[in-house]
Amino acid sequence: MARSLSPAEQELLALYTRKAYDIYLTGNLKETEAQVRRIQELNPGDVNAVFLRGAICGRGARPGEEMKSIGKALEIWRPLDSALTGEAHELMANAMAEAFSVMTYTPVELAVRRWNVYLSASAAEELTDTLDALLALDDSCSESKDPSYGKWIHEQFKRNYVFWLDEVVSVDMAVPVGGENRVVRSYSHVLDAACRMAERIPGSNHSEVSVKNRVMETRRRYLELNPSIPAS
Repeated sequence: MARSLSPAEQELLALYTRKAYDIYLTGNLKETEAQVRRIQELNPGDVNAVFLRGAICGRGARPGEEMKSIGKALEIWRPLDSALTGEAHELMANAMAEAFSVMTYTPVELAVRRWNVYLSASAAEELTDTLDALLALDDSCSESKDPSYGKWIHEQFKRNYVFWLDEVVSVDMAVPVGGENRVVRSYSHVLDAACRMAERIPGSNHSEVSVKNRVMETRRRYLELNPSIPAS
């Protein structure tokens, strides 16, 4: 059972918490982690410290380890979603949703940026791997033995599929042309992954429908420009 904090300790805890969030927003994850440790020394089960630990984990991944770190962040957050109630739950749920969006958007953005710069087969393959990994992470988390947890995770993914695809099929995305060229074939796999994502978008409002249609239109245009590439 957690001990009661004295008024002086509560004031110190509030100070540490504000400082931790301010530092987190600057992107200095190492210093944020130091502040989180100070919070947990005063209050080991502090919900803000748990949230920030997850956010640090999810955003601090090295290239190639993004999905593993995002999955670990979700597991850290899991008790917050199930234990908190009322206004506290709503506030933390919003914070987790925003942090999830940031840490999952980053690998997609980086992969797209490299594709736009290099238009290479390896860049296309990296982008495909990123999208496939997100889909796989969604599946693995959503299939949790705890239905409420699985539903919560899947909702986070659904909320972000539109944003990821908006980058992948943006109007600036170049469509390669060139018959049997490896770059062209590799980009076909990018569009296959994008179509699988599009199928998961609910399509309940105009922006969702618009993104889904753009994915299909990009696929149609790609096949029109590259008739020798078989449709999947």
